[in-house]
Amino acid sequence: MKRKATYAILFVLVGLCSTVFIYVKLLNSDQSTEMEHFPNELEFPKNADEGRKGSTSLREEAVPNASVGNSGKRSEESKTSRVVARMPAGYQPDQLHLRRELEVNNKTVRSPKHAVDVVTGLTEASNAERFRAVSDLHGAELPEAEATRLLDYLADEHRYKGMSNAAMYVLINEIVAVFHDQPVLSDDYLEVSAQVINDKTQQENVRDYTLQGLSRGMVNASETQAKMIKNVFWDSLDETDTSLPGTALLALNRERRAGKLSAEDVAKLEKTVAEFIENPNLGERTRIPAIQVADDMEITGLSDSLARIAESKNTFSERIVIESIRSK
Repeated sequence: MKRKATYAILFVLVGLCSTVFIYVKLLNSDQSTEMEHFPNELEFPKNADEGRKGSTSLREEAVPNASVGNSGKRSEESKTSRVVARMPAGYQPDQLHLRRELEVNNKTVRSPKHAVDVVTGLTEASNAERFRAVSDLHGAELPEAEATRLLDYLADEHRYKGMSNAAMYVLINEIVAVFHDQPVLSDDYLEVSAQVINDKTQQENVRDYTLQGLSRGMVNASETQAKMIKNVFWDSLDETDTSLPGTALLALNRERRAGKLSAEDVAKLEKTVAEFIENPNLGERTRIPAIQVADDMEITGLSDSLARIAESKNTFSERIVIESIRSK
C-alpha cells in the first residue's frame, strides 16, 4: 500500500515538473522572439558621428514649398491629417498600451495624447514601448498641447533618467524627427532646438542630433525660419572640441548645393573649410567633413595641407578619406 502511494506521489511530481518545464520553455521562446524583432541596444548609434550617417547625404529631391507665418501655424488648406506609421522592423503593436486607439487610413495608432504620455514617461512603459509610441507620432498632426509637452520633454536635460545613453540617443533622434517631418515647421520647435544646441550642459550627442534635425527640417522651413536655422549652423562652427562643426559644415554645404546660399555665404563657407583643414589642432570629427566639403566644392590651394595630413601617423581616418577622394 505504501509503495502504491509512493508511486502515486512520484507520478504527480513528474507531471508538475513537466508542466513547469513546458511553461518556462514557452516563456523563453516568447522573450527570444520579441528580442529578435527589437534592436539590441548595442546596435544603437553610439555617437553623433554614427548617427550622422543617415542625415549627411546630399538631399536633392524636389519638395513642395510650404508657406508659414511667424506663428508656424498651418494654413487651412494644408490641415489634412496624415499618419505614417514608421514602426521598427518586425514590430507588431501589442494590446497593453493601445488604449484610446484611432483608425486612420486603416492603420491603428495611439492617440497623440496617449503616445506623448508613453514617450514622456507618464505611464509605466519599457524602452521598446516608448519607441513604438514615438513612431506613432511620425506624420501625425500634433495638437498644440501635445506638441508643447513633447518639446518641454526635449528641452529637459533630466528627461531620460534611467535610460542608457544608447537608448536615449535613439529616442531623441525619433522625437526630433516627429517635428522636422511636419509639413510646416513649428517656430516653437526651432526655438527649443536652438536652446538645446546652444546649451553646453546637454550631452554632445543630444546637441548634435538636434542640429541634424534642423538640417533635415530645412526643406519645410519658411524664409524667416531658414535664416534662423542657418544662423544656428554658422554659430556651431565656432566650437572646436565637439562634433557640431562637422555637422554644420555638411548642412551648409547641402544648402549651397540647393542654391540657397548667397555668394557671400559660399565664400565664407569656402574660407571656413580651408581654415579647418589647415588647423592641426582640430580633431578628425571636424576635419573629415571639411575634407569632404572641400572636395565637393572643388576648393583649390589645399594640396600642401592635405599632403601633410596624408603623411601624418596621427590622422588615420583623415588619410582614408583623402585616399578615397584621390582614387575617384
